[in-house]
Order: sequence, then C-alpha cells, then structure tokens
Amino acid sequence: MTTKDKPQRPVEPDFGWFGAGWACFKSNELIAGFVPALDDEPALFEWFDGFAAAHADYPDAEAMAGMLEGDFSRGESFDDALFRIMKFRIYDYLSENKVLERYEQYCDKGRQ
Repeated sequence: MTTKDKPQRPVEPDFGWFGAGWACFKSNELIAGFVPALDDEPALFEWFDGFAAAHADYPDAEAMAGMLEGDFSRGESFDDALFRIMKFRIYDYLSENKVLERYEQYCDKGRQ
C-alpha cells in the first residue's frame, strides 16, 4: 500500500472538535470530516463535549415538558441521541471498546 492509498486521518476542523460535535447534533447527522478518528480519545472526548452541550442546549419536546414540570429524567438521553445520530455505525465500536465508559470516567475526574 502506498502513502497515497492509505486512508487519511480526520483533520481537526478550524472550529475544533467541540464545534464539530455541536454541529453534528444540530444537523441531526454525521457530517463528513466532522468526526475524529475513533482511536484519538482526547479529540473524541472533545467531540462528545460539543455534542453533549448541544444536546443540553436544545432539549427535545418531551425533555422540555418534563423540565417545566420539574422532572429532569424525561426526554432523549445523551446515549440515545448519540445512537440516533451515529445510526449504528460508530456507536457499536464505542460500546464494544468501552470508549463511552472511559469518557464517563474522564468527566468524573473533572477533566484532569
């Protein structure tokens, strides 16, 4: 395989992986070039942060109704939103390789 034949690793967009995660949530789809390499956990976690921020800022109708009633358990979860956007493609990889669990640990440590 020549260098020309090797698959290109994703290059961080000008607005960062956080912005790319935000954009994917808001566009309701994976955007070509807006998802980091799956083995680049720091970039992937930044992407998750952007995705999660957009998910929190733009709750679905069921979540909004629950918030108005003081029930914050209603609506689409982060995992469900991620699964919906990824449409089975990357979510299985993330689950099988425990990437989401390591992301939760990363969040619990306060991103130290």
